[in-house]
Amino acid sequence: MSTVDGYPDVGKVRAWLKLATSSVDDAELGVILAAEIASQGRACRVPADGPDADQYAALLRRCARAVAARGVPLGVMGGADEYGPVRLPAIDSELERLEGPTRKVVMG
Repeated sequence: MSTVDGYPDVGKVRAWLKLATSSVDDAELGVILAAEIASQGRACRVPADGPDADQYAALLRRCARAVAARGVPLGVMGGADEYGPVRLPAIDSELERLEGPTRKVVMG
């Protein structure tokens, strides 16, 4: 896998998300980015020189999910359909595809 030049900064994340500063300010986005970098580091084997291209894309996706989930603080959506409330999944298929090959396996 190819590598990218380190982790994205707040500006790169904001540009990728096409997110206005009126929606989420730099301080809030910085907290989200730091949390997602830490979370990815716990879940995956990240090279010492920074994430590879797949992990970089997954990190941007993680930030997008975190920003979108701000409006769903309990992680539960809906309730109006016949199946009742739906819990947001912890990880989506795109994150699994991008991070799957580098996921840490934890035993016992």
